[in-house]
Amino acid sequence: MLNMDKKLIKRQEDGQIIKTGIVGAGQMGRGMVTQMVLMNGMMPAIVSDIKVENAVNAFKYASVKEDDIAIAKTLADANAAMEAGKYVACEDANFVSQANLVECAIDATGVPDVGAKVATDAMKNKKHVVMLNVETDVVIGPYLKKLAAKEGVIYTGSAGDEPGAVMELYSFAKAMGMNVEVMGKGKNNKLDYDCNPDTVLEEATRRVMSPKMLCAFKDGTKTMVEMTAMSNYTGLVPDVIGGHGPQTSPGTEGIKELNDILKLKKDGGILNKHGVVEYVNGVAPG
Repeated sequence: MLNMDKKLIKRQEDGQIIKTGIVGAGQMGRGMVTQMVLMNGMMPAIVSDIKVENAVNAFKYASVKEDDIAIAKTLADANAAMEAGKYVACEDANFVSQANLVECAIDATGVPDVGAKVATDAMKNKKHVVMLNVETDVVIGPYLKKLAAKEGVIYTGSAGDEPGAVMELYSFAKAMGMNVEVMGKGKNNKLDYDCNPDTVLEEATRRVMSPKMLCAFKDGTKTMVEMTAMSNYTGLVPDVIGGHGPQTSPGTEGIKELNDILKLKKDGGILNKHGVVEYVNGVAPG
């Protein structure tokens, strides 16, 4: 990330703005649109969602003027609008993979088969792919990485989101010469095995989220997927199926407790072995 700001300013000044295409305008996609509109050197040129109004609202949420938003019904419409400097909203995810000016496709749907199609189609059209869809990555990430190498493009996860943020810490620790015995995440909402999209509908509606996705956060599915991605990359494995999920105090107090909790059992901790992925309740987010 060093000098990233200067590199992006240089692209802005040179008129070489990176035009990205985002599939999925839910909470994550909308947040990415909002952030990217503020940045130099890149822009969310086209956003696709199964409900085109979600894509339009993502741009409006980012304070893009309505006159600068074009709704595309065809690929030709999308290409023409992008060439005219408009922000494009559409329903067809294929436009992101096929649009002339898109350099990088981003999948933010959280749906494995959708992410697989977006990524493979984009790379075969010589576009880089940032996968904000760890659900797809844990299923066919190795294949997508090989396909990217074959097509001469980049396939990567997203910095800032789990498990990308965790991997940055892992790489930093390894570079420092440390042996990583445990890696994982804090869970930032109460574990509820019995929740379903219907039981979280009111909260999801209030937070402008997909009920299915919010349920996956609450029932532990998302945590398991994220730790699978960490495991796939590092070779660290769960100590027990599903993880121990110990409870800690909130905030910094909980952080202080982790060294004792994550010791081996023979030393007074909870683990049967080291070299594992784990999650905790209480220390969150992080």
